[in-house]
Amino acid sequence: MFHFLSPNFFEGDSLYYLRLAWLYRTRGLLDAQFPWLPYSAIAEFSSSLWYGFGVLLIPFTAFEDPVLGIKVAGVLLTGGALWTYYLVARRMRLRMAPLWPCLLFFSAPNVLAVFLMVRPQVVTLALAPLLFCYLAQPRNVPGETARSDDRGSASATIPIFLISLANTWVHLNFAWIVGFIAAVVVSVRWVVERRVAWRAAGAVAAGMLLGWLLRPNPLGAARLLYIQLVELLFAKWRGIPLLFGNENLPLDSAVFLRNFVPLAVLWAVAGAVLIWRTMSRSGAEELKDPDRRVLLWASFLLSVASLLVAFVVGRRTYSWWSEFGIILIASVYTDVVPSSRRLGARTIETAATWAIVGVLVFVAFDSTTKTSDSFSHSGIPPDRLKTAGRWLEEHSRAGDIVFNVRWFEFSPLFFWNQKSFYVGGLDPIFQYAHDPRLYWKFHHLSGKDSVEFTCGVPVCSDGTREDTHDVLVKDFKARYVVVGKRLNPDLYRFFAGDPRFEQTVDTPREAVFRIRRSRP
Repeated sequence: MFHFLSPNFFEGDSLYYLRLAWLYRTRGLLDAQFPWLPYSAIAEFSSSLWYGFGVLLIPFTAFEDPVLGIKVAGVLLTGGALWTYYLVARRMRLRMAPLWPCLLFFSAPNVLAVFLMVRPQVVTLALAPLLFCYLAQPRNVPGETARSDDRGSASATIPIFLISLANTWVHLNFAWIVGFIAAVVVSVRWVVERRVAWRAAGAVAAGMLLGWLLRPNPLGAARLLYIQLVELLFAKWRGIPLLFGNENLPLDSAVFLRNFVPLAVLWAVAGAVLIWRTMSRSGAEELKDPDRRVLLWASFLLSVASLLVAFVVGRRTYSWWSEFGIILIASVYTDVVPSSRRLGARTIETAATWAIVGVLVFVAFDSTTKTSDSFSHSGIPPDRLKTAGRWLEEHSRAGDIVFNVRWFEFSPLFFWNQKSFYVGGLDPIFQYAHDPRLYWKFHHLSGKDSVEFTCGVPVCSDGTREDTHDVLVKDFKARYVVVGKRLNPDLYRFFAGDPRFEQTVDTPREAVFRIRRSRP
């Protein structure tokens, strides 16, 4: 239902992923060439970080209406992720198992938005808690002890291997979360049981390795992964002002206070109860099952770490904070609260139940309202840049380079027109890694720093400025420009008033200009 609340999408990359799947269907699964971004490391290293996700979307390219195909894919991805979370709650024997996927889905408008995207992140949202479940609780029989570990670990080894493989294959740049979850759970198990879960660690490592290798040109994919993780992180730390996407920026405290407080209160209370009961002698004696202790403490540490990363590095990890935070809340509600023998324990348990249900009711209303507004006011229309893309497809030559002023406009342009090549797209770090000089010339025009002139260094000066027309023609070999009237109004007016640029498409939102090689 939520996917069909509006014809819009939350972000434009859904268009790119479906077109990528179409390429795999029409050109073959082993063709990793991607020439559509000639000034990006993606074309240079000829591989894909999202190979498995593109393969999974191939059936949805059969829809006559590709937009409908994206919507149907979104319904199945969202439903599959929430159903998996429910199965995780069942396998962990958490009380009120059907409630926890609902709380996750509505936990914050930001998290709800992620669930409504057609991106590989949704697959990771399904696989991360599933991997955690098998690592933290390999023995799925109540009452089993650590003495039966060989049998329990063996039965969990194959699922752990397959989940690690699937996550890495579908979304290579999120493969690190697989290793991180394994490292936390294995460490907590060592503290609890004084043993290292070598079999589980080996299954994770083997799955990650095979998931990386099962794609065309895995070495090129490894280089792209290094760029998007390591080089991007270094660029942030050095303060290089790249055109970062919002998900790569740290979580703003105002956004957290506006959208995440109800879940944060439940999470903080659950964490405090866990610490208090562990420090008390009676609480430590009551919780004897090692798997349950691993479950509690590993979910606590993973949720804390995910929230810290969201605030310090990039906000995209808030979804994992919600996932592991809710597992912590559910585990405390299941294992810690009922174990208390203090006077009034039943009253506390009842109060906890009503608090959880009350938060769910509130966030369901709050997240639905805010998400509906976002869909309507800031969503991406399915025909975004369709007029420009179709015109370019009809009038340009194969391989003509289009200077798309904004990097995020690549996905809709590529969706509607695969005949042309484009200057930027998917992530600016790939442009920067390919050629910093060309990136800065693009950056100043895209970021509204420059109009008539641009330059190949972070700060332009009299000695570094170059004429915009000359840069587009000589450096980028561009034959067309696509510019947003609202996003870059000054640049649009410059192109419209310069006879070296001929306007060929004019819509309320954007314009297309043919670049003349000389003045008419």
